[in-house]
Amino acid sequence: MPYQKCGILIPYNQKPHLFSVMNDPCKDGLCLLLMITSIKQGRSFDNTCVLDNGDHPFINHPSYILYRTAETVREPHIKKMIGKKYYIPREDFEEATFSKIALGIFNSDETRGTMLRYATEVGLGSI
Repeated sequence: MPYQKCGILIPYNQKPHLFSVMNDPCKDGLCLLLMITSIKQGRSFDNTCVLDNGDHPFINHPSYILYRTAETVREPHIKKMIGKKYYIPREDFEEATFSKIALGIFNSDETRGTMLRYATEVGLGSI
């Protein structure tokens, strides 16, 4: 842990959110993390990748990937936070759902350039 396709609950604004780990640690020891958050009625959202019940055991209502908050995190930090039970490992993402999430990195208008470059470097553009 961490590894490509794993799910991790990470607190965000004092509420646990599901994150997808998009790659095994790279040569620099980094992993790209993408947050999944609930769709709120009446609020705009990035509809590049909408997920729902059945896409992951933790997801039980319409949700979306918040590509604008994509970040790279060092593997030792992730392991440390899991050890402290601050991050909670969850089930892995199925291949179809993971591929949909990965494709969205390149299709979302909200993905920052640095994250696009990193995703390309670690091979996510070929999924």
